[in-house]
Amino acid sequence: MPIDRKMRLVLYVVIASMPVGLIALFAAAGWAMRSADFRAATNLKSLGIAFAMYAQDDYYPELSPEPGRLMFKDETLFPEHQSDVSILISPADPNHTQADSPRSDAYILGNSSYWYLGYVVWDDETVEAFADAYRQRITEGTGFATDLPVDLPIKRLTRLDGMLRRHGYFTGDEQEKPKWEFLRLRDAEIPVLIERPHPYPGPLGLWLGVPVPLSKPVIGGCVLYKDGHTEFIPYPGKWPMTERTITALSALSTVN
Repeated sequence: MPIDRKMRLVLYVVIASMPVGLIALFAAAGWAMRSADFRAATNLKSLGIAFAMYAQDDYYPELSPEPGRLMFKDETLFPEHQSDVSILISPADPNHTQADSPRSDAYILGNSSYWYLGYVVWDDETVEAFADAYRQRITEGTGFATDLPVDLPIKRLTRLDGMLRRHGYFTGDEQEKPKWEFLRLRDAEIPVLIERPHPYPGPLGLWLGVPVPLSKPVIGGCVLYKDGHTEFIPYPGKWPMTERTITALSALSTVN
């Protein structure tokens, strides 16, 4: 069937535009790889692998006993399971970035862009209970090698461990009840690292991977979950980027 002149012209335009489209696609991919949220997510995924290697069938690193420092002990993860301490600094952190003013490992561990709790929490109430128990442990000076007793029906917050749970965290009483009678927590819902909220490029900037003047910045942070996936969540937004949780964790920085 012969192709008329108009159809041939359309075909030429489509073929000619393909390289331009591919160039734009690769350029957008390059911009995205340089974007703050992409780099933060990549860093967190690397840390997730390091946590999994460390824990395996045992516990995650113990929470630091140093007052107000929500981070694991210095010697637990670095350098054996992760060599680059600087990934604890978010690319979006306005206080210190990876690109400028290199810091010592000790400084980075003490001034990370993320909160590490080391315990299983799943909502505002359990985070606030964690905060109360944290203050009590700091006062007593007994460290964080064991579960935290809390004033909740669950009685205690358990330490994060390396066991993979697809179905949930159950207390002894809950195991005796029908499964639909209690909350089932999956590893995909348990945060391991929560970024302190920072300004990120707006929606257009996030898509392009570079700040855009007319794109309003988004306040938020990336979260690493126990199953290894990461997610950027605007603040205030869904848990754990809620006002109650962020306020409770921010207040712990002044504990002494």
